[in-house]
Amino acid sequence: MAASSAAEPSLALLYFDLHGLGARIRLAAAVGGVPLEDRRFADRAAFTAMKLGDELPFGQVPLLIVRGADGAEHKLAQSSAILRYVCLRGGLHPSGDALAAARVDAALVAEADAFAPVGCAKYRERMGFAALEGPALAAVEAALRTDVVPRHLGFLEKALAASTTGWVAGTARPSAADFAWATQLRDISVNQHSAFLTKELLEPLPAARAFLARFLALPEVAAYYTAHP
Repeated sequence: MAASSAAEPSLALLYFDLHGLGARIRLAAAVGGVPLEDRRFADRAAFTAMKLGDELPFGQVPLLIVRGADGAEHKLAQSSAILRYVCLRGGLHPSGDALAAARVDAALVAEADAFAPVGCAKYRERMGFAALEGPALAAVEAALRTDVVPRHLGFLEKALAASTTGWVAGTARPSAADFAWATQLRDISVNQHSAFLTKELLEPLPAARAFLARFLALPEVAAYYTAHP
């Protein structure tokens, strides 16, 4: 674990009281030994007030508040940027190896590519697809379940099969890419995506299933899910 110092900035994560994109950041902090204040909105109104008050750089969360030793606050938005930052702080990002860092980033972007279409379908009003209903929506759901996401999971399976360490980008310890992919696989395994993705998608993917089991067995991860089932 990375050693913490009083001179290091303090971190506070703002997100909803759910798994979602916050879990990957919370878990990275836990595994990397990075102190993180986990601020969860009491209700939707608290988030809306911040959004209407122009307190969110891109109008959304997660949001990381980084407070320096001098008391100055910096707001870091976008889950992937926050995740990389926390991993850097925790010694989980290959900062001294540009090529290794690029491999992690590539795997992280691949995860976003895999699940962005699911987000568009699930949150279609916010994403501009409010008119997608009835048979058209059912067709999209079927395509996500039988073609789009399985294709991307196939790419993940190949990456894991080729990895010499068991982690997605071949790093010695779990990287940002692992926290992103593993939390998504975990959601699929418990049917968190309901009609869009089901746990049966993981059945033909032995490397992905082994990867998820290994990730969930990390002591810090196991403790997190015990506390937040």
